[in-house]
Parts: sequence; structure tokens; C-alpha cells
Amino acid sequence: MRAIVLGVLVAMMSGCVGVITMHNPTRTYTGEAVKPGGRGYCCSGSETVTRRADVEAAWGVPDRAWHEGGREFWRYRQPDLTWAAIMPVLIVPLPLGIPTGYNATTFAFEGDRLVSAQAAEREGLIALCGLFLNDENPDLHVGCFAD
Repeated sequence: MRAIVLGVLVAMMSGCVGVITMHNPTRTYTGEAVKPGGRGYCCSGSETVTRRADVEAAWGVPDRAWHEGGREFWRYRQPDLTWAAIMPVLIVPLPLGIPTGYNATTFAFEGDRLVSAQAAEREGLIALCGLFLNDENPDLHVGCFAD
């Protein structure tokens, strides 16, 4: 028991005890939020796109197109993998991740009008405890950080 407590205390003193997670939830964008910035950049462009021709000009021919419920859908597959990962940190990060498929973006049209877009976005959580330095307090202090 003493060895476990001592091990945890030593790891905390090094500033490296915690966990990091990563996953790829799908987000839906509608209206003014649909701003394709070129293939691979779903909704971070500078102009709102509202027509089918605008999407095709920015992204090219879709990898897959289909009709469902009065709407036409265009799917574009991205070359990067989606990941599900957990990374325990005990002095050094130990990455434990698996690929879960490919990122894809899907645009939905009603007639010629773009009505929504769905895209997978990388998200994660970091939680660490130990000794830290920061801008607000230049001295070493024990604490925890989560983002």
C-alpha cells in the first residue's frame, strides 16, 4: 500500500498524472453556419454557401449522392481517419487509440438550395494533476487542469 501511495505522489510531483481522450462526434450545421471553405473544411469558410453549384465548385463531384425524403444528399469522404482514443498519463502519455473509420461530410439540398451539412469533428478532453507553472503564477504550484 505504501508503494502505491508513494508512486502516485511521485507521479503527481512530476506534473504528469491524468487522462486525455479523443473522439469524433458528428455535428449538423444549418442556415448561416453552412460555410464550406473548400474540400475538407465543412463549415469554417468566410461566405455562406446556399446553392448546389457553389458546393460543387468548392468541393468537386461528390463521392456518393442519393435521394431521401425529398432531399438530395452529397457525401464527401475525407482522407483522414477518425479515432477513438484514451491516453492515460502517468509520467509519460500512453496512447491507446483505434481508428474507427474515415471522416466524411454530407451536404443536404432541397432543390437547388443547400439546407444543411453534417461533418465529423475531432474533440477531446484533457485532465492532468501535478506541479505546474503558468502565466498567472510563475511559481511552481500543485493543482489540476482540465479542458
